[in-house]
Amino acid sequence: MLESPKAMKASSNVLAYVNQSNYFKVFYHGETQELSATAPESFEAGRDLAAFVDGYDKSFHIFYNGQEAKVETFPPVTYKVGFSVMAYTDYEENFRIFNDGATRRLLSSKPDFYDVKGNTILFAFNNQFNVFYKGKQTTLESVIPKDFQIGNDGVAYIDSNNHLKLKLFLNGQIYTASFETVNKYFLNNNVLIFQVG
Repeated sequence: MLESPKAMKASSNVLAYVNQSNYFKVFYHGETQELSATAPESFEAGRDLAAFVDGYDKSFHIFYNGQEAKVETFPPVTYKVGFSVMAYTDYEENFRIFNDGATRRLLSSKPDFYDVKGNTILFAFNNQFNVFYKGKQTTLESVIPKDFQIGNDGVAYIDSNNHLKLKLFLNGQIYTASFETVNKYFLNNNVLIFQVG
């Protein structure tokens, strides 16, 4: 490029950008692909994935593993991307998940909150604390913890029922990391570091 892009977002293997002529493009696996002749209203980049709201007709699109497709006719309320996964609230406030190349509705109303990091989609609804990981939804707690941290393949949190326990959901399994009072903890990717005593 002769000049810097007007906007860009990058992940571990996708670069999405708007060039000086307002074309929206992705650089993926050594090749540049044009996704739209107009700048998107919004866009995000994840591993093997980019999502965007078209700047012309406001439809919602996904670029996944080198293929681009329209997901929704209307723009989503919110959306977040991770490692080949995405969560979003559609225009009717349904909570939807994109996983393994397909989109499905997880809830018929918007969650209390949600977040996406790596392969992990964390969300709460009706005071239940849930994780969606590798195609499976798991309810972790019936009360939303006040303190939690999300990693690429799980989540660490202080048990709300027993304020001492530090729990860890990692790679589809739930562990109790500590029964003692935890002064502080940090989940970095898939490594949990914590201090007790």
